[in-house]
Order: sequence, then C-alpha cells, then structure tokens
Amino acid sequence: MQMIYRTDQTIYNLNISNKEITRIAFLFGIKLFIDFVNLLYIVIRIFNRR
Repeated sequence: MQMIYRTDQTIYNLNISNKEITRIAFLFGIKLFIDFVNLLYIVIRIFNRR
C-alpha cells in the first residue's frame, strides 16, 4: 500500500499521461497477482509438510 500511495503522489505531481497511468496500473496488477501466487505457494508448502 505504501508503494501505491507513493506512486500516486508522484503521478499527481508530475502530470503523467493517461497511457502511462494505465501502464502503471497494469504493472501493479501483475505484481499483486505474483504476490498472491507466492503466498499460495507458501501455504501449500506448509500444509504439504504435514
């Protein structure tokens, strides 16, 4: 959340175009998906040990 907040402040201050904002939002979505997959992988590893 901190990274999203800081990026939002930077975008607001620099007046970045809508195309760039869309690109940044897409990259945040990809990062969120990868974080979710990694979390799921960790949970599966924990339950697999039992």
